[in-house]
Amino acid sequence: MPRKAIIKRKSDNPGESSLQTEVKSKKRCFSNLTNLNSDENINNPPTIKQVTTNTEALLNPEETKSNLHQDVEIKPLSSPSQTPNSACQMRRRREDSTVLLKKAIATSFRNKILENSILMMKKIRKVLELNFKNTKNRLQIVSTPQCLYNIKQCHQNRSLNTKLTESSVENQFFAKNFFSEDRHYQFILYVRNNMCNKREFPGVNVIRCVLEMIFKITNNETQNSVITTQQTIRELHNVFNSILQTFPTCNFRSSYLELLKTPFQINGVLMTSTERGILHSMLNLLSDLMEMTEDGKNSQKQIKTENINNFYCWEAQGEQNSSFNNFPRNEKIDRIFIVLDLLVSLLENDLAMFTVKFVKNSRKRIDCIETRPLVCSALWETYERVLSITQIIKNIIQMMINMTALNYPKNKIEIISRLFNLVCQTSNLYEYPEGNSAYPIFDTLTNVLSHVVFNAIENSIFFNLNLFNEVTDNIKSPLVRMILTKHMLSKVTKCDEQFSLASSSHYLNSQIFMTFESASLVENKNLQKYPLYHVEEVEKTWTITKDNFLKLLRLFAESFVNFYCIREVIDEMKSDNNVESPQNSNEKHSIIQTNSTLNEINLQEKVQLRKIDLRLRKQIHMNLSRDTCMFYYNEIKNFMMLSKVKYLGSLHSKGLWGIKHTRRPVDHLVTVAKNLPPNKSLPFCNLIVKTDGVHIETLPSSSASSSYSVSSTRWPIDTISYGVQDLVYTRVFAMIVVKDEQVKQEHPFEVHAFVCDSRAMARRLTYALAASFQEYSRRVKEAEESNYNNNNNTFDSPLKRKFAIDLRSPEELLQEHETEA
Repeated sequence: MPRKAIIKRKSDNPGESSLQTEVKSKKRCFSNLTNLNSDENINNPPTIKQVTTNTEALLNPEETKSNLHQDVEIKPLSSPSQTPNSACQMRRRREDSTVLLKKAIATSFRNKILENSILMMKKIRKVLELNFKNTKNRLQIVSTPQCLYNIKQCHQNRSLNTKLTESSVENQFFAKNFFSEDRHYQFILYVRNNMCNKREFPGVNVIRCVLEMIFKITNNETQNSVITTQQTIRELHNVFNSILQTFPTCNFRSSYLELLKTPFQINGVLMTSTERGILHSMLNLLSDLMEMTEDGKNSQKQIKTENINNFYCWEAQGEQNSSFNNFPRNEKIDRIFIVLDLLVSLLENDLAMFTVKFVKNSRKRIDCIETRPLVCSALWETYERVLSITQIIKNIIQMMINMTALNYPKNKIEIISRLFNLVCQTSNLYEYPEGNSAYPIFDTLTNVLSHVVFNAIENSIFFNLNLFNEVTDNIKSPLVRMILTKHMLSKVTKCDEQFSLASSSHYLNSQIFMTFESASLVENKNLQKYPLYHVEEVEKTWTITKDNFLKLLRLFAESFVNFYCIREVIDEMKSDNNVESPQNSNEKHSIIQTNSTLNEINLQEKVQLRKIDLRLRKQIHMNLSRDTCMFYYNEIKNFMMLSKVKYLGSLHSKGLWGIKHTRRPVDHLVTVAKNLPPNKSLPFCNLIVKTDGVHIETLPSSSASSSYSVSSTRWPIDTISYGVQDLVYTRVFAMIVVKDEQVKQEHPFEVHAFVCDSRAMARRLTYALAASFQEYSRRVKEAEESNYNNNNNTFDSPLKRKFAIDLRSPEELLQEHETEA
């Protein structure tokens, strides 16, 4: 007979409210701890790491400022005490993202795209190993000044013997005529030995000469001269990096800004002229070279017939004729990427030191012309105290898309990606709240920037889902990636329970087709290093492959985890190790950090805060563990979970459900297993949990070594009344099975127990059985409604039997058990 599933959960701890009330009366700085169990944060609970970080930021902001280099990622949930409108807005954003992620995962399961849940989580696990919270790693900085992670050292540099080169020395430098081809090495040695080693800042003109010489050096026909030219370019690259290391932007910002703003022109067949500096010139010139067609013309811009190079410093020396236009196309692009790499390194170092030095009020610092990062001065435009997206930023996005589609070398794509990541990080910093009373407002600049990127990818003539995934994978900002992948998932996923990947009118109308064939980017038939730009009209129909869909899902899950800082929860859900280890390590680390920030609070307040903090974090950890697993298995109709276990055996039970009816049988079965002879062991079997029931498959083993044999058995879902993870032996999964009711027996209930590899595996089996109960309850409800409609709105409802699944953790079960005792 049909039975209806009832999922039992433990109610909230009534003792928490009193503790929170007591904390509220202490100090206002504890407000973020007291709000952790509010109605809003129960639905969206923060992580343990967020609780600790927020406590430190409130109690000791100076120490947090000095340690910001260890964690400078923008956190949307950094302060729970916000205005109602911003809090609801942030809550809706997170709920929408969570629903979309659940639907996408459920879609993949219903259509058997993933073999099991572990395959999906392994993909996320590989990505979670990357650290986006370190400034150096997030910005992909290869080498940074020593003062980047030491603010005191940064201030001490001003008192050292670093000074600007005097104008007379600079004039003497130009008078030595280092610009002839046979004196390149003398120029390099002069800058390195007489300026960098003596800690004399070379000046803007000398640094510009270093960059312009990369364009000026020519390749001769002899092999030895070619090698010398390559070595010279490499030495010039090293000289510029040594200048950045010796003279950081925090002390010489105005000089570096002048370097970026000085007019720089290259006029010729590829018309590139700008008054906004060398960075704009390099980007415009690279865009022209990329869009050149096979006939040597530009695909979009008008052809110019002049053949004059106007280098700022070379013109001052009377050398206006340069050989840059005589270089082949590949050589020009190589030279431009070398210069771009150096300029991007300059911008990265400056932004990294900006995030370290200006912890608070970053928006005001960006609005101020004297303190804003160099990337804002070079790329962004300020309109009514609000940053606006410029055409040069759109060109960077378009170049990144075209380079990915045309299969440019990865190291070249990485340079443009680093530049765009600087734009993303600047937008995040600009929207960071000025105080602790509001959430970051990411619906303004970052949201607009993400839509610009999405439209640029979608309108590209090379557009396909593989291209979208490749471009998104190069973006390191979690928020921008989450917005992009969310929009794309909304296009390819119909967010309701009826969605399937099969062909339907929805896809036919959208001209989207599902296939399982492999797909790739544009093929480079001629194997060129920098393929030419082909202008072709491509039909706006595209294909979604299995691999592309999984990668899109992985990118969204990755950005979701990093942006909302729920890495610990995902790691616990997919880890095969004991879940107590990360919890204990986090608590130990959190206690040490909390103690180090409570210097100004008296001992009584310190002890009280410590107790409340430990209790709240323990409750939050258990809630997150439970809710995340349920979120993962929710709405999965056709799943299968297989686990290799040891079968303990079965015993009669006195009740239909409840931990009190499984505890004594499990104790007895474990005692029997411990007292087995040395030559006997428990039999191995495969425990399979499906929506239609639980199956046991016997594994081949020696009869002499097993204590007894177990036959393959199947228990339908309507014969299982209860499932739980044992509270004493946490690796044991137990369930109560109801025997055939037609056979009247004294003990109609039977407990079956299984030993899992780990505690986490036993908990997964519990959640899987809960999902089966939920799916069975849905099927029963649909059958009742169908029967009701077929019998003219009247029918006799059969006897409804209840069964339950206990989703509480062993700690919660033990606490209730002790209370009842």
